[in-house]
Amino acid sequence: MATREELERWRHALRFRFPLLGRLIRRGAIAALEARHNDPDVVPVLVEALGVADPKVMNRAGAALRALRDQRAVDALCALWAESREDRLATIITERGYVASQPCRVRALSGLKAGGLELLRQADGELTRELVAALKDKDTRVGGNADAALRALANHAGIDTLCALWADSREERLATIISERGYVASQPWTVRVLSALKCNACLALERADLVPPLVAALTDRDEVIRSRALATLEGLPPGPTRDTLCDAAIEEPPGPAARICVEKGMRPSDHERACLFLFVTRQLDAYF
Repeated sequence: MATREELERWRHALRFRFPLLGRLIRRGAIAALEARHNDPDVVPVLVEALGVADPKVMNRAGAALRALRDQRAVDALCALWAESREDRLATIITERGYVASQPCRVRALSGLKAGGLELLRQADGELTRELVAALKDKDTRVGGNADAALRALANHAGIDTLCALWADSREERLATIISERGYVASQPWTVRVLSALKCNACLALERADLVPPLVAALTDRDEVIRSRALATLEGLPPGPTRDTLCDAAIEEPPGPAARICVEKGMRPSDHERACLFLFVTRQLDAYF
């Protein structure tokens, strides 16, 4: 690793202005930098050399940055681009397909800029959050590739995160991706139900724990979700799920669960619960 003194000496040499002597000093500095180009501490100095008013120095700095082999050096270059969005760095990253390994934000941005979509298909939750944020990036290539990457997710953690972000924000662009790709979260149950309803996907209706989020979805702000939740609950087969819906009706007789049960003639399978259900829902003829 280059020392701080070496880095400062090379920086000073690159800024040396005397006509003949300056050229010799600058080219001596770039030669030293080329020899150490895979050192992540040297990468920022090479980037500075791209702006030196000496064509040979600029070209040699660009060639050195295009020849990075150490991932730490690639990470350093990608971080500098992510911060500055400098066109020359963007060109190098795109041409060489450089993708940072860390931090997560720089990995996402560099992968999207370099077109490394295959690397992003297995995005975990943290990386998926960065991909969603990149949808609004000022760089149209980054934004377009973020959309493509989110449509190709192959990791359950990434899909769960995308669905959760949509469930929280209800952003239309995320809704479109989820609907078109048929993404259904595996957890938590609330997001699983909402995403399944949005995609019109099948739910395991034998699971009683799906009923509470389905009942909650009856008052959702999304009309499509409301209508699909209603159709799902109206079609519950006899058994634990229907009993759970009837329990919700007992707890809130004026609520939507009770209205469905009454309209569809649903009752709890347990005799005592059925009596209570009929009483609280004012089906007194049936009760007596």
